[in-house]
Amino acid sequence: MRPVLASLLPVTVLVAACAGMDRPEPAAAVAPVPPGSTEPIRFDDLRLVEMRRGEEVGRYVFGLDCVPPYDVLFWTTGRNLHEQGTYQARFREALTGAGFDVAGAGGGSLDRGTDRKRARFTVSGELRDLRMELCRRVHWLTGASQGESGEGTARVDWSVHRVSDGRLVHRATTIGSAALDHGVPQGRVLLVEEAFLDAALKLAADPAFRNAVARPGAAFGPPADPSAAPPAAPAAAPATTPAIGTAAPPADPSAPMPLVPAAAPDGPGILLTPAPSGTRVAARGETLTEAILQVGHGRGVVVGTADGGSLVLATTAAAGRDDQVSVHPARGVILDGTVERRDGLAELVLLRVPARLTALPLRTDPPAVSERVRVAVTGGTALTPGIVARLEPGAGAGDASDLGYADLAGARVTAGDPVLDEAGRLIGVTLPVPAMPTPARSGLVPFAPIGPLLSRMGVTVRTDGSGP
Repeated sequence: MRPVLASLLPVTVLVAACAGMDRPEPAAAVAPVPPGSTEPIRFDDLRLVEMRRGEEVGRYVFGLDCVPPYDVLFWTTGRNLHEQGTYQARFREALTGAGFDVAGAGGGSLDRGTDRKRARFTVSGELRDLRMELCRRVHWLTGASQGESGEGTARVDWSVHRVSDGRLVHRATTIGSAALDHGVPQGRVLLVEEAFLDAALKLAADPAFRNAVARPGAAFGPPADPSAAPPAAPAAAPATTPAIGTAAPPADPSAPMPLVPAAAPDGPGILLTPAPSGTRVAARGETLTEAILQVGHGRGVVVGTADGGSLVLATTAAAGRDDQVSVHPARGVILDGTVERRDGLAELVLLRVPARLTALPLRTDPPAVSERVRVAVTGGTALTPGIVARLEPGAGAGDASDLGYADLAGARVTAGDPVLDEAGRLIGVTLPVPAMPTPARSGLVPFAPIGPLLSRMGVTVRTDGSGP
């Protein structure tokens, strides 16, 4: 028996050694920014937009010193990975080490809450993907638990906003990786925190992020390649194609950033055929519930048809950065939606779905302040009443407004919920509160009026009365 075990031992060791997952290289040492070259920043939160209950995030692997059970780790059992995390401290550790001024640390004569108010920019993260391979370790002699080891990756989508007006100034995605060579108690929690730390280090090294939070006059270029020839001076970007939903920071950091319309979309415009004008929507009506769909892990609303397919509006959080996203018009039915347009100002995307779906009737005329509205919540099964409390002046021509705020008496809504007028016509789509200016955080719900939104996306709505 001993010769047999001896012959199997190298094979077992080889299997255990080859079971590691593919993961990106951890961040190299980050060259710190010069002192005083960036504005104070603070970390708002790590949100779980894409992490669904029941989603597989890891597994316990077989190995020479890894004991059973070799089961799968789902997000249902792993929500404490986020709840027990110390992500504020991890972010501060990464960014402070890179020379950034991170507000909210406290100390001295300022408490933590007062210190956070110094920030000129806020940084928030969205945990989009998590992958881990774990090993349950025990002492070979006593059988006592020695915790967990393993390796993992975490993908984080970052958003940077100006505190003065809440404008989005930068977005980035980094993938952090981490490995634990020895077992530690709750190793899976530490593994996620270390992967997040690595993702934050990669954000700190990003020249575009450094430029987004730079003080006036400071600029950061890409890392120099010693083997490359000196780069030629870059050509000036055309003035007619600004980045979608962004603007260059004004000379005065305290001045509000003006609204900037989305760049003219590439390719031909889209001719949208709305629902027939006689279509009406009632509370819990079939038209309403059928027009509100699950898009990715978020929500979308059907606004009409074009070229034999349907057009669906959804939040960028639901669609992510991919060109295609799954759309679920009914239980057990999955369609591929293709991203046709992106609007950075409202953080919405327009999807084309190869099917004829029920659409809500549209009203492209701008709403008026104090006008009564209703927001379809919980997938259209209920309508929450409210009024239009405020409209932001439009960035384009005419009287159209790019952003609106609805007073819903404190009711909870989800980003992507349709905003309807009293006739049941779609006049807007609710937006994520963290991406909106400060007034939205005082109880008002931000929404994007449908007319200016479609116009920015290069969509023309048919007005000849023809239906689908």
